[in-house]
Amino acid sequence: MRRDRVSRLADRRRLYTGETYDQARSQLKPDEPPIPAALADQRNFEAELFYTLLRSHRFTQYPFGIRRVSPGTDSITLEVESEKRAEEILNRILPASEPDGDVQGIPAVRIRHRTQKGIEVHQCGRQTSAWITGLSGPAWKRAEAACLDTLADNAWRPLWKGPAEWSDEEALYEQRWNTGEWARHFQRGATKD
Repeated sequence: MRRDRVSRLADRRRLYTGETYDQARSQLKPDEPPIPAALADQRNFEAELFYTLLRSHRFTQYPFGIRRVSPGTDSITLEVESEKRAEEILNRILPASEPDGDVQGIPAVRIRHRTQKGIEVHQCGRQTSAWITGLSGPAWKRAEAACLDTLADNAWRPLWKGPAEWSDEEALYEQRWNTGEWARHFQRGATKD
């Protein structure tokens, strides 16, 4: 049984994140909690991202189909369990415009980077980042292609393939539906002791 403070903090972080003990221990910073608080835009982005994951949940081997998370102050990494789950997540978070102008997904989310280990998504104009990993580069390409096929079947337009700023549809959707209540509610809950 581990007895020193650092080992206990690493064990605590490991329980919440699914990281290995060594991964958790390597992420610990002196005089900081085991899981660092995300910055304002990042915190709100993660809340919306996880809310979307909760709504898209199906039976999976790991909670929400995520093997492991590695949270930081300005980015989070999610390791998905399978290509099927990656496709479901991308279908839910990447924004698309319906023929009537409604927006599905998280407005202004774009794929910023593609690597052999995963993709990084962010929200235009905000300091946000989420790495979604766990698959090979070709598997991520297939998951994104499957999302495009789904959109084509529904006659939806992929907004995440557009410009690096908010589209008109996303701006109108945000103005109409995002009254700031979600952020205010989340902030109230985050500041309670």
